[in-house]
Amino acid sequence: MNQPLNTILYPNDFKPISSKYLDGGKSEDKWVIDKIEICGDQLKGYVRMLSYFTSKSDGDNFHMSTITGLEIVGQLRIIYLHHFLGLKEKTKEIWFLKGSERCLKPIRDHSDIRVNMECNVREISNYGHIVQMKAKIYDLNDGEFQFSAMVMMK
Repeated sequence: MNQPLNTILYPNDFKPISSKYLDGGKSEDKWVIDKIEICGDQLKGYVRMLSYFTSKSDGDNFHMSTITGLEIVGQLRIIYLHHFLGLKEKTKEIWFLKGSERCLKPIRDHSDIRVNMECNVREISNYGHIVQMKAKIYDLNDGEFQFSAMVMMK
């Protein structure tokens, strides 16, 4: 039965229907990049979860959140761009301009997560670089997320 849309909810009302993951469970997600391969505008990343949140509504099974996927792609993008510019440490800021994400099928393998990324970098005068990025995060069980973004590196 649908509830009225004009109402006021207090913590006792909304806490039971809130996401446990967003309320703090996401802090359990810890991951590490084991290896990065770069060839021209292509990057391949190999990632695994060190620890992760499981959801009771998913039978206490692992499935990667798109939030974690965005973090992984963001870190790999930062690494790629600094490497592209020949920088040995992170000295540049990257500003997110726009993007999209799609979850085609849940990623359930926490020990073998792969990332394929393509970055098209172009310099805009002395102001910095604009980067068009497309990434696919996947596991060997057909789990797949797709991300695209336009960022500016200053």
